[in-house]
Amino acid sequence: TLFWGATGDVAGYHVRITDGQTDFINQDTQDTSYALSLDDLAEGATYQITVTAIPTNGTAEDGESASISFARVPAPNPTDPPAQESEPVEEQPVEEQPVEEQQPSSNPWDAPLNRDSDAALIEQMQTVLADWGWLTFDGEGAATRGQLDEATVNAVLNFQTYVNEQYAQDGTQLTLIDPASGNPEVGTDTLKLLFNDQSIVISPAG
Repeated sequence: TLFWGATGDVAGYHVRITDGQTDFINQDTQDTSYALSLDDLAEGATYQITVTAIPTNGTAEDGESASISFARVPAPNPTDPPAQESEPVEEQPVEEQPVEEQQPSSNPWDAPLNRDSDAALIEQMQTVLADWGWLTFDGEGAATRGQLDEATVNAVLNFQTYVNEQYAQDGTQLTLIDPASGNPEVGTDTLKLLFNDQSIVISPAG
């Protein structure tokens, strides 16, 4: 799963993921992530994702872009013969190269989310809440993107309470966030519901 985000006022993103011949996606979107199946990636091939942040009241041509490349590394062949042992060689120091961007190795709902979590994940959750009418980034009581601030905590609590009252009276209820905690935590049950493309829970006030 590839994630992206931008600071400032953005109307959306233009995202292109390509292997140089075929585009997996090449369009404007409000999303901040895209899931690729390993079955769609050829071993050893290099892919590039380019994301352009579209400014408010602007177009993709007015935005700033960033690109990274990635590849699916071939799995080792268990039938390959073991390598022959050789004489030990004195190790030379290797200069570490900065890692441009590291992709998450798990689903975004596999671990609870708190104020110390990745800002991109927090903003991804905020974007879903905003799209469903539980949160706003503008006006009074607006949330700050990428921060688990008071507005975001209250939006999560309102969302959880509504789901428990409307859909989980006789079932397993979502674990409510504790606004009084020094570092409130959004549980994996709530994150899985928010990041599940198959469910949409619109705020009755929205």
